[in-house]
Amino acid sequence: MGLICGIDEAGRGCVAGSLFIAGFVCEEKQDLFALGIKDSKKLSQSKRFALESTLRDNFATHIVQKSAAQIDTQGLSVLMKEALEEIMEYFSPLCNRFIFDGNTNFNAKSPNGTQLETIIKGDTLVAAISCASILAKCAKDRESLELDKQFPQYGLAKHCGYGTGAHYEAIKHYGLSPIHRASFLTRLELER
Repeated sequence: MGLICGIDEAGRGCVAGSLFIAGFVCEEKQDLFALGIKDSKKLSQSKRFALESTLRDNFATHIVQKSAAQIDTQGLSVLMKEALEEIMEYFSPLCNRFIFDGNTNFNAKSPNGTQLETIIKGDTLVAAISCASILAKCAKDRESLELDKQFPQYGLAKHCGYGTGAHYEAIKHYGLSPIHRASFLTRLELER
């Protein structure tokens, strides 16, 4: 039985904080859904953190973080490709099958030229992607909790940097912080 690397991200659509891309390697036919693994969005934060510990202790994992400043200066697509290729290079000695949640592979290739496969709703269909989803979301949650201590006025612990109404109101009132993605915020959004 071969090894597979599932890849997913958390924070792509946020207006604050980092983007996290996680890779997770397991046996292709391994039934991880039996452990309670699901798409991270269908799990409570406490359940995600509990599963994260199990996943990190028992499997090969790798997480790439791209900051808000990097996103503003280099662009999201460039950074997604870089992160995907970093994960593929990291795990290329272990496996040669890489599957990413979504409908685009950002033209990412492994060092040996293996193309990155994509699958829509992969985080609900492929256990390895579900595990990567949990890892990425836990990294994003943890960062949001830390940033909330530094910038409590934005409510990051509640919305994890996504563009909620309350978040936009806080930005209008307090202005942008160093952890905001200025390139994601238009005047129209800030004038709502």
